[in-house]
Amino acid sequence: MADTTIIIPTHERPQYLRRIVDFLSPSDNEILVVDSSPESCRNILPSNVRYFHKPDLYLTQKILFASKEIHTSYAAICADDDFLTVSGIEQASQFLSENPHYACAQGLTMTYIVPDQKTVCFFPKYQHLALARLQINPESSDPKIRLTSAFCPFLQWIYAVHRVDALRQTSEILCAIENPPRCFTDRVFSFGLAISGNLKLLPILFSVREHAPMSVPANEKFCVLRKSANPAIQTEFQMLTQHLHHQWDERIGDAPAIEWLESLFDLYCRSIEPENSPKSPERGSLEQVQINHKEKSIVRCFSPAIRQYGGGNEHDIATLRLVSEAVLGNFTSGLLVESKFPGQINFDF
Repeated sequence: MADTTIIIPTHERPQYLRRIVDFLSPSDNEILVVDSSPESCRNILPSNVRYFHKPDLYLTQKILFASKEIHTSYAAICADDDFLTVSGIEQASQFLSENPHYACAQGLTMTYIVPDQKTVCFFPKYQHLALARLQINPESSDPKIRLTSAFCPFLQWIYAVHRVDALRQTSEILCAIENPPRCFTDRVFSFGLAISGNLKLLPILFSVREHAPMSVPANEKFCVLRKSANPAIQTEFQMLTQHLHHQWDERIGDAPAIEWLESLFDLYCRSIEPENSPKSPERGSLEQVQINHKEKSIVRCFSPAIRQYGGGNEHDIATLRLVSEAVLGNFTSGLLVESKFPGQINFDF
């Protein structure tokens, strides 16, 4: 048995849950599901999956609960509607085992759309952020440098491979607040993990997720909350800062002033302003991977920028084919996943 447990937090999406469990079944890793749905779905899962039915728990409570139930050194967090690659989990876990000063590791992300019931199209996600991070990949023994560099640029670090102790302590910070906004969760996870150790982005295909544009990006939501005059919201920021301060003092000692930690929130908001954030690629610089199962054809095109870091190899193509089979399988299992891509679909990016 591998030394990494795959944790899948889920809520009222049994078909997606079964899909990702089936997709990860070739792995030697233990799979642990924490389900906050009103009704249990234990009966749809294989017997070797550890399943906990915990109605009404929110995301960070489910992660914290799971982190206390596992006995491996590492934990991979996987959303029920995403795909983590088996090889990506293995490589990230291996990296952490060889680099004890790192708290967390992940890799590159592809996203997909489903224009019809026989075709899945993939293209790079967060490419400009990932490439900027790959070029920087800061490593430091100074937690202040790690925290400030977490915004250069910002990537979410929840759905990654973690050292279990760092995951548990970071989850405890967020669980101190009753159901924090999701935009808090992504960012504070990065803060807490950066206190524990370095964060590593590997040049490997690590995750695949469906394209789902948000009406208001999470980074904008976070900054709106940060600037809010609502006393309740400001109290939540103060509580988060105090718990970050406590984690720092407990793990490292000599914690900085709370005012310095509070300034990180403002630093983040400045970092996403257009003149400070990495530029998105121009139209025409992205290339797609299209898999058509009716015609049994595949067009293999990855961005040259991704290829220079090792992406787009034969193993990645095989992985995307497995993802496409899992996605299209939803059409025959009673779950119609409609494309969330806005407007007319145009593959000439």
